[in-house]
Amino acid sequence: MADKVTFLHLDQEQAAEATEIAAQPAFGETGGIANLPDGTTAVLPARLDQGVAMIVHPDGSVTVFKGDLAQFLPYLGN
Repeated sequence: MADKVTFLHLDQEQAAEATEIAAQPAFGETGGIANLPDGTTAVLPARLDQGVAMIVHPDGSVTVFKGDLAQFLPYLGN
C-alpha cells in the first residue's frame, strides 16, 4: 500500500488522506492522522496493539512504521 500511494506523487496532505482511506481495510478501522513534530504524519490504526502505522513524509512518500504507536497519541488531531 505504501508504494502504491507513493507512486501517485501526491502532496503530503493528499497522501495522508489517501493512505487513511487505503488503510481502513488493512487496519479494520483507522484511529486518525497524527501530525508529528518532525513534519511527518502518521496514519494510525484504531487498535494500537496492531503495532503498525503508515508514515507520510513531507514529500508525499509513504512508509510503514512498526513499533510502539502510543508515542503518536499526543499528536492526534493536531
